[in-house]
Amino acid sequence: MLTGLIRAQKDDHGVENIFNYDKVGRLAKATVSRGTSFEATRQYEYAIASGGVGYRLVATDAKGLKTRYITDGFERIYRVERQDDDGQYSGTTYNGTFRALQERRYDQIGQCIQVDVIDWLGTTDTRREERIKKYPTYDDWGQVCKTTDSSGVATLSLTDPIHLTQTRGIDGEGKTRTKFNLLGVPTQIALLQKDDRVYSKVDYDYDGLGRLI
Repeated sequence: MLTGLIRAQKDDHGVENIFNYDKVGRLAKATVSRGTSFEATRQYEYAIASGGVGYRLVATDAKGLKTRYITDGFERIYRVERQDDDGQYSGTTYNGTFRALQERRYDQIGQCIQVDVIDWLGTTDTRREERIKKYPTYDDWGQVCKTTDSSGVATLSLTDPIHLTQTRGIDGEGKTRTKFNLLGVPTQIALLQKDDRVYSKVDYDYDGLGRLI
């Protein structure tokens, strides 16, 4: 294929995965474990969003359940919808109601500043929308370093590309700090107390081929 896109993959056990693309190189169908009893296919449909701004991607899984991704004019996903369990199957087609699962807001430089995670509670006849808002904070490298939800809980994900460390945990609680070498594999995993003192740690050593010793 002249585009360099992967059309087929086969692993050491002979299991084959097949990928099909549309005329502009977008993934249209992916079939895994082709020819086996575990074969499953996902399909992707693309369309221009209403008003001609952005596009809409509909992903259909192996069970026929559809998830809809809607983007803005900068091709950033701002809304995700999925079919509810209130529908019926007609062959392989499912007609469940699309309900919002997530909404996102962006600032002037394109960073996501708010994510609304949406759940629908109640019976099939009466659904009640519940939202949890999450507010990402970014570090000097433009990566998310903290996410605060509407209850005030802040989840940390601190990455230091200079000292090759990554720290994860809940702000004000215990955390996990991982140190990496230049190959990107961990050399130490430490559990930290809430005052950042080391509670315990495990060190890893590797040989010249990068194998754990």
